[in-house]
Amino acid sequence: MKTKRAISLKNLVLTLVVSLLGVLSASAQKSQSPAGNMEPSLTYVGTSDGHMKFLLSYENESSEKLLVIIADSNGTTFYEEVYSDKKFSKIFSIPVEVGNITLSVTGHKKKSDLKFQVTTERRVTEEVIVSKPSVKS
Repeated sequence: MKTKRAISLKNLVLTLVVSLLGVLSASAQKSQSPAGNMEPSLTYVGTSDGHMKFLLSYENESSEKLLVIIADSNGTTFYEEVYSDKKFSKIFSIPVEVGNITLSVTGHKKKSDLKFQVTTERRVTEEVIVSKPSVKS
């Protein structure tokens, strides 16, 4: 019996992206909001051009300075910025190959910290197609 392997690059990439979307999760550890207002939220927006996109939003009525830091599991900082906007909403783009990241929002006055742990897992699916030999008459 002959076996054909049919794995196109397009199918492999599509399977990888779908698997990544299904497994990717962002979870926040329970703590008080750094700004003392609405809890910051982190939402996975999607993946494009090899980058994961996350939307961070919160309300900061007191305009307290908040430090936003994005770091990988080794502690390497990819992004660090201070914001004092009353209504904050920003999309962050992180390369997929970075893997697991931590996004933290820290209030300067209250010294409170809220951390989002983002865990990624890649899976590759192999598709195998077996076809019957054609019979010529």
